[in-house]
Amino acid sequence: APIPIEPTLASLQSRVVTLETTGVTATTPNTSDLSTADTKLIFPNKLFVVEGRPFQLYLSSMLPDRNKTVASRVAAFQSINNAKLPYNILFTNTLEVNPDRLGSTATLTLRNAGLADREMQLPLTVYKSAANKSKAVSYLHLGDSLVAQSTTPLFEKFSSGSVTPTSLGTRLNGTVYSEGRGGWKGADFVYIQTTNNHAPLPTGSEATALSLGNDTRNPFIRVATGSDAAEDIKNGYIFDFRFYLNRFSFADPDVVVLNFMTNDINNDGTNIGVANALEAYRIIIASIRSACPNAKIGIAMPMNGNNSYFNPLWYDGYVKTFLKLCELYGNQQNNNIYVIGAHAYLTDQFIYPMNTVSTDSQTGLIEQSLNDGTHPINPIGRHLFAEPLYQFIHAIC
Repeated sequence: APIPIEPTLASLQSRVVTLETTGVTATTPNTSDLSTADTKLIFPNKLFVVEGRPFQLYLSSMLPDRNKTVASRVAAFQSINNAKLPYNILFTNTLEVNPDRLGSTATLTLRNAGLADREMQLPLTVYKSAANKSKAVSYLHLGDSLVAQSTTPLFEKFSSGSVTPTSLGTRLNGTVYSEGRGGWKGADFVYIQTTNNHAPLPTGSEATALSLGNDTRNPFIRVATGSDAAEDIKNGYIFDFRFYLNRFSFADPDVVVLNFMTNDINNDGTNIGVANALEAYRIIIASIRSACPNAKIGIAMPMNGNNSYFNPLWYDGYVKTFLKLCELYGNQQNNNIYVIGAHAYLTDQFIYPMNTVSTDSQTGLIEQSLNDGTHPINPIGRHLFAEPLYQFIHAIC
């Protein structure tokens, strides 16, 4: 995704954030204690884990305002396993989760020094998968460049166990096919916008698209007919998941993981970007559900880098979108739809490309500034993003 020019400091200082789910308005950024609106855990009510695979969650990545002072908040993670062994960890930033210590439920609790005598508790349902599970699983990962860069790391994770994966898709990302399409918005997938050179893939061009491995045309949409729902038709076309599977002779996937919103928000701003991302999720999820009623659908939010430009996109865009997705789909497990807290597995710092500002002549210490707050492209960042997706696919099938 392209990197926008940073706004002025004055424009940031005047920014006001409104969180729709609370109706509370808070000015940001600042370094005071968390406000009532900020005492919210940006995490779904489900956790997907695989035995023998510990992982980290980052509290700053689970807060609407991630730049509040550490001293103002503390969190607790609690569970008890079948052996009645209690698991109780307090943390102010990083939580190491040991799946082997978890039962079928857990809780995340946030306490704010600015709200005396209050604790904000999030009950979690834990989906735990045995490390030695033996099963063949087909999955399709759909989204933007974050999907493209995590396609191979995600596939490689299955090599350590007995789950045999098949990754579906028409885009060759590394050595593995997926539907990771760099630069694409949710608006592009459903054809809300027609100006991004992602024209419909004509019938009969399937073999060419597969052989290229990087075809920029849209293989998911077809010309709408009178029997299609009017609200799902965009510029005369409709996203049709069954049409997509059939034209490439793909078997129905066991799992579909969706991961977009970054380019909608980065390129179109938080108002239009959030609205378009949510509309794209609505259309795509409904089409998948209609075509493959038994497929598990996972919705994963990305993370972005921490600096003066990207922080407002986090507060006003990513968080608002994620909270709405939780509201719409967070309790849709009976419909095989799940929200994944993938963003909480990534830090908002230290994993993004940087520019060198200066180098200390005495120690060699390099001063750096953020170059790209969209792509956690070093090996650690790519695997941090792929890990929760792997654990979801492993645990849900």
